Amino acid sequence: DVAKAHVGAMLRPKEVVHKQRYVVAHQSLWIKDMAWLLKEKYGDQYAISTSPFSDNLFKFLALFVPLMRSTVNGFGKQCFAINNPSIRDLGMLYRPVYETV
Repeated sequence: DVAKAHVGAMLRPKEVVHKQRYVVAHQSLWIKDMAWLLKEKYGDQYAISTSPFSDNLFKFLALFVPLMRSTVNGFGKQCFAINNPSIRDLGMLYRPVYETV
């Protein structure tokens, strides 16, 4: 989808896309749901855990792991983004999320 957006931007008139930023995402997915999709598709080839991860353990580990620390404030909150401009201006047709994982 990202490659399609780049091509779409190159093919559109400059007046439409000049200095614009586009959200190139169809829908959000919780990590646990992504794990289930991966397990369903690759579970016989890889060990993919679908066990729940404790919020408190995550927050504790975030004290020591900078990458985790940056996500603590948004932990458990769903993020929504508006992708209408990418559909309108770039002609995006998004694939279902289960095809992209």
